[in-house]
Amino acid sequence: MKLNQRSFGKLYDKLASKIYRFVFFKVRSAEIAQDLTHDTFLKGWQYCQKNEVEFPQAIFYQAARQQIADFWRKQKFQVVSLDAKPLEMIDDQPSLDERLAKNDELNQMFAVLATLPEDQQEILTWRYLDGYSYRQISRILNKPSGTIRVTAHRALKQLKEKWNQC
Repeated sequence: MKLNQRSFGKLYDKLASKIYRFVFFKVRSAEIAQDLTHDTFLKGWQYCQKNEVEFPQAIFYQAARQQIADFWRKQKFQVVSLDAKPLEMIDDQPSLDERLAKNDELNQMFAVLATLPEDQQEILTWRYLDGYSYRQISRILNKPSGTIRVTAHRALKQLKEKWNQC
């Protein structure tokens, strides 16, 4: 199916906060996450206009992963000051992600989660933060759902072990 404006709007409403959170976890900057989320939906829209899409969520998550990879690839060639402060959204009240990021326990959990391989991080994020089924994740990653279940189980086991060591 090709997306029309109305179905794209509904999909955007459904996915925008999830895609933003997914990107934010990878780049840890609200401003950059907003920009990459915008670019993700633009690329996804362009793709869906030209191609028949069976599972549009997968297209948008794949686009987000590509945007994140491109962002970090470009960062390799930039000098980063260790004194630089993280970019923050210009807003009267901090966003939910910023408030949660300030929580010490959550930061510790992110640190533990970051020790897992990237595919395990993504699967746990999609499964437990975004509430996707194993089947939905398998469609996003184009892997069998059994593989996703096993990977999630192993990742949770590793996460629990590392968390208990803290």
